[in-house]
Amino acid sequence: MHMGRQYLPGNEQGLARSGSDPSWKCICLLSGFHSRTIYSVAWCQPTGALATACGDDAVRVSEKDPSSDPQQPTFSLTAHLHQAHSQEVSCVGWSPKEPGLRASRSDDLLEVSAA
Repeated sequence: MHMGRQYLPGNEQGLARSGSDPSWKCICLLSGFHSRTIYSVAWCQPTGALATACGDDAVRVSEKDPSSDPQQPTFSLTAHLHQAHSQEVSCVGWSPKEPGLRASRSDDLLEVSAA
């Protein structure tokens, strides 16, 4: 999974831009955590955690390593819910009101849990 950062024209990082459209640069690659297709990714703004819904029936949560460079962050797997559902997990999301409360969706049912 690639993570990117948006750079606007005249950015302070000095990334050359032409025109008025922003550009994106890959700053991080999360690999080795998923054995099948990732169907959904959700970012928890208050905590910074990333949740992924995967075709291997699992939900994973990753968090940015506190000592990593903000321009090239590294992430660690902090939770792996094996068999979060009995079928492929198709969607994952975070509560907009309660930090850390996660919901996932599969063809079998909807599950809500704290991460």
